[in-house]
Order: sequence, then C-alpha cells, then structure tokens
Amino acid sequence: MKKIIYAAVFTSMAGIDAVLFGLLMFSPNIAIGASVVTISTSTKNFLNTLENAGLNPIPISLSTRPPLSVTGTLITLENNNIETFEYATNQKALKDASSLAAAYSPINTRNPWSASVHIYQKDNLIVFYLGTNSVILAGLYATMGPSLINNPVISVAQNKNK
Repeated sequence: MKKIIYAAVFTSMAGIDAVLFGLLMFSPNIAIGASVVTISTSTKNFLNTLENAGLNPIPISLSTRPPLSVTGTLITLENNNIETFEYATNQKALKDASSLAAAYSPINTRNPWSASVHIYQKDNLIVFYLGTNSVILAGLYATMGPSLINNPVISVAQNKNK
C-alpha cells in the first residue's frame, strides 16, 4: 500500500489559517490524526475523475453541512475547499440537494457570498463549492454537470472548448 504524508493548509471563511496534518493512504481510508475517514465509492470515483482532468484533490477531513442528512468529505482542491456528500440512493441525494439549493439560494439569503455558492448533484453524490475559481468551476461542471444554483460556469466551459 502506497502512503504519502501530507500537510494541507487552508483559510476558513473567518480568515483563520489552519493546518491539518494527516496520512493519505491510497485505499478507501484516509487517516486524519487519530481518526480514519472512509472514502466511499462515488466520492473516490469523483476524485479520480478530477485527477484525470489534471486537478489535485486531497481529502482532508469529515464534513457536515445542514440541512444535508449525511456526513461528507472536505477536500482541498486548487487552494480552495469543496465538500462531497454520498447517499445510499439517487432519490435521497436529489431530495437533499434540492433542500440545500433552497437554503443557499440568493433569493433566500442576503449574504454577499451567496452568489459564490455552487451545488452539484449527480446520481448519489452532492458536491458543495463556495468560490469563484474558474478552473474548479469548469472541472465541477465537466464531472457533475451544471450547478443547481449560481451557474456561471456554463459560459466558462463553453469558452474553454472553443
């Protein structure tokens, strides 16, 4: 089993820098400190697709995001963070993705960052991204399809193909 030790540095929304150390194992498990994060099949396939597209996703911890009903995986990608949430069924993922999109819709929230929220749902996987990095947006569009809300990436992806 190939093992790589890594340190991931990211900045939270509040601007607090945090450093997470862990052991990344190329198996379905990732050790973070003393705990182990299990990477599910759809998330692992999604990460492989991003890697094949030339991106470098690194799972770093477990993640929760209300109103979603499952625990997800926080992933650092191109100096940003995305979150993946895998469900037992496509129907449950679609139901929770709709609830999440409604909660973060610019109509329902008056936060200045609400236009930067991107929510993707494909099969039994939901991906949440808060940001505007065009490389990430194009990669998410290519792997997951259009965002359920705030979907400026369609023009980015179309321009990239010209």
